[in-house]
Amino acid sequence: MKENKKTLKRNERGITLIALVITIIVLLILAGVSIAMLTGENGILSQAQNAKKETENSQEEEQNILMSYENYINSVTSQVLDDDLPGNEDLKTFITQWNVDDGETIILPIYEKQETDEERGEKETYFNYNFTVDYGDGTVVEITSFDDEDRNHTYQTAGTYDVKITGLCEGWSFYNVGDSAQNLVQIKQWGVIQAKHIDFGNCTNLSGQIPTPVKNSFTTVESFRSLFYNCTNLNSQIPENLFYNATNVITLRNAFNYSGVTGNIPENLLSYCTKVENVAFLFDGSTNITGSIPENLFSNCSNLKTVYGAFKGTSITGTIPEKLLYNCQNLNNVGELFRECSGLTGSIPEELFINCPNITSFYGIFGDCTGLTGTIPESLFINQTQIESIQGCFRNCTGLSDSQIRIVSKNITKAEQFCEGVNAKVTVYIPKGVENPFSSTSNVTVVEYDM
Repeated sequence: MKENKKTLKRNERGITLIALVITIIVLLILAGVSIAMLTGENGILSQAQNAKKETENSQEEEQNILMSYENYINSVTSQVLDDDLPGNEDLKTFITQWNVDDGETIILPIYEKQETDEERGEKETYFNYNFTVDYGDGTVVEITSFDDEDRNHTYQTAGTYDVKITGLCEGWSFYNVGDSAQNLVQIKQWGVIQAKHIDFGNCTNLSGQIPTPVKNSFTTVESFRSLFYNCTNLNSQIPENLFYNATNVITLRNAFNYSGVTGNIPENLLSYCTKVENVAFLFDGSTNITGSIPENLFSNCSNLKTVYGAFKGTSITGTIPEKLLYNCQNLNNVGELFRECSGLTGSIPEELFINCPNITSFYGIFGDCTGLTGTIPESLFINQTQIESIQGCFRNCTGLSDSQIRIVSKNITKAEQFCEGVNAKVTVYIPKGVENPFSSTSNVTVVEYDM
């Protein structure tokens, strides 16, 4: 009996020792796993370090962007004179220069109202006037209405005269009042006249450099429509700060359309135009516009609705920036945006319209862009469920190669000449049940698919 008890105790001690060894081994294994989880290539510590690094990189990138905008604002501010400072009262005077013959009469381009139109929010705007005008020949008069007789002035002697306006002049438009457009030859100073609309449309003798505005030159302007439309002799570069503080502008339609402006498009030209909705035909037909398209041109223009024909027929070169329209979520019309821009090269960016879900018309957007190459990205229109027109979209883009494109819109009805003139085969996938709108284009194969 005693012997059995001793054997039992030895067995218990043996079992306890084995259990202890197993426990230690298990703990070592768990410790090894824990260490691996903490320090391995995909371990917690490594992941934490990666996450920290990514956060720091993201913060650095954001800081760089903010710094670039801050640097831009500081650089522009340093170039723009402050008309609010004491002693700068003369900067508030609007000065233009006119050529006249003996006995010739000029008519100041002031008018009663701007008609109702969609691009200014369907509103009718009446203009107020209460300014002093110095005609430069010794005649100084007060004008208080659009039809004031003193808006007409006859010069006895031929010559070049500076016309100076000080006070309230809300409407200034040669496009609407074009009687003396050929007499105006230069803008010498923008001044501060609290204008709501300004344009020099059809002033074909306008020349010289476009002046820099002062701090408050354009704070009240809602419309620059036709600002330099058809000013064919305006052989000037566009100042980067031309629209400084123009935070209330709604439309820039036709602003440089068929003008003689030269050089590159300034990257920050529209940085202050945060309310602008319409830039249709912005540079259309201005063949002296060169250089590449600035990637950040529309970065601050989140209210944009139409960019129709904005770069059409210009001499721009280089590739199309992928993020050009990224912040323009309200866009609905990009028709003819790059049409006849034969200097554009490279492939079409896959995500060009990724953040613009409301576009309804792509009419002729890349038409005659013979320098574009590569395939048309299959997902180019993947976020556009509202497309109605895609007519002439890639017409005569002779450098494009065989492509497949997916359409998700069930509203598409217009696709004539979609890729007419393209020396390649294009397969278009359309939702099942949509009537084929591509039947007239010979090099397009249509495939229906279930959405």
